[in-house]
Amino acid sequence: MQDPSEQAASSARFGRPSRHRPSVGLPGRVTVVARRWIARHPWVRWSVVVGCVAVVIASWLELRDATIEARNAWGERIEVWVAARDHEPGDSVEVVSTAMPRTLVPAAALDAEPADEVARRRIAVGEVVVGPDVAGPPRPVALAPTGSVVVAVADPLVPDAPLGAAVLVVAEAVVLADAGVVTSVHDGVIGVAVPAPAAPAVAAAARQHLASLVFPADPSGG
Repeated sequence: MQDPSEQAASSARFGRPSRHRPSVGLPGRVTVVARRWIARHPWVRWSVVVGCVAVVIASWLELRDATIEARNAWGERIEVWVAARDHEPGDSVEVVSTAMPRTLVPAAALDAEPADEVARRRIAVGEVVVGPDVAGPPRPVALAPTGSVVVAVADPLVPDAPLGAAVLVVAEAVVLADAGVVTSVHDGVIGVAVPAPAAPAVAAAARQHLASLVFPADPSGG
């Protein structure tokens, strides 16, 4: 019996096609079997087509709903309170009402007109006023940061100071409080909010007229 390799060589030599077929790998066999199976079951192809169409329709519906929601959010306008002028810390708050798209309104925006409140920080004209921007009626603790204690300091060299200004409290070349905030000024007595742990030392120095106020430079250059 003639060896297959000799048979192929003989066929090539005499111009006859070889009857030896190249081997087909596993992926090729799987592809052939799958194509034959799909050809016998055309519903599979239509199921794939219908599934793809369903995915496209679902994606389109989701995009449409998101677009409608965003359009409604931009279209809905609500009343908010904005600063009527520029405010410095301690200024009485003056606001005017205006309508803005809901998506542009901060979550902490005031829902009622402030009455007798003061600014806790600088507020620019036209800026939406939010809860943390304002404090209650003017009093020594109105501008005090949370967790601080207000101590009255009479420094003859500093009879006045801007409300909300950052200060250091020193006594005999020792820094007693490095995070003070001016909260009130009355007849040369300045209310300074200092961290609670530093309050006893500041109060003792103030009682002995040893406390002095130092104003650090603004790192922003303002």
